[in-house]
Amino acid sequence: MKTTQVHFDDVNTDFLLFNRYALTNNTNKKEIEKMKRVLFTAIRRELTPRQQQCVTEHFLNEKTQREVARELGLDESTVSRHLTVAKRKLKNIASYF
Repeated sequence: MKTTQVHFDDVNTDFLLFNRYALTNNTNKKEIEKMKRVLFTAIRRELTPRQQQCVTEHFLNEKTQREVARELGLDESTVSRHLTVAKRKLKNIASYF
């Protein structure tokens, strides 16, 4: 099975990260936009390429850790570690905003 690597850019970030969780009639639009920018920047700058792949496949493409591991040629425990570290980094960054 071939894995497609997704690169976050200004065009696809909203779709990849937020469209499936779109909020209607939300009065916090400025705060949501700010968090989108922070999360987008954090994913690009703070996560390693492998962490980006694991996050993309697991959370955005809704694959299990086992599926991600098989596609990337990694042990399931390695994928779990990548996801744990990535979530910790993103959570720490988000806590400042």
